[in-house]
Amino acid sequence: MAAIAWTDVTELAAALTDLSVPAQTMILDSVNASVEVANFDGEDGPDTKLVRVFKAAHIGTLALLAQTGAAGPVTSESAGKLARSYAGVDASAGEWGLTIWGRLYQGKVLAAGSNRGGFVV
Repeated sequence: MAAIAWTDVTELAAALTDLSVPAQTMILDSVNASVEVANFDGEDGPDTKLVRVFKAAHIGTLALLAQTGAAGPVTSESAGKLARSYAGVDASAGEWGLTIWGRLYQGKVLAAGSNRGGFVV
């Protein structure tokens, strides 16, 4: 199996170097086993690798937020009389909409499904 390593993930998401090694190992084991390679370009294909990296980065980002005690994405902030708001998370995207990596993963999965008549994730 052409499994990804954590360095593949941190090449795109450098902040994930701070995630604990046991968490990295659990995420990699799950992602390497769960991506259905037949839905992409085979075990050694670049799309399969990218899908695995996006999925691992998504899960890792959520795990890092939990590890650091962060509550979630910042939607607004204020200082004195100044305040600003940010666009919220797209709730229609479900869990995958919580990170850029999840949205990229979901996009690849949906594109692969539409190219092959659809499949369940």
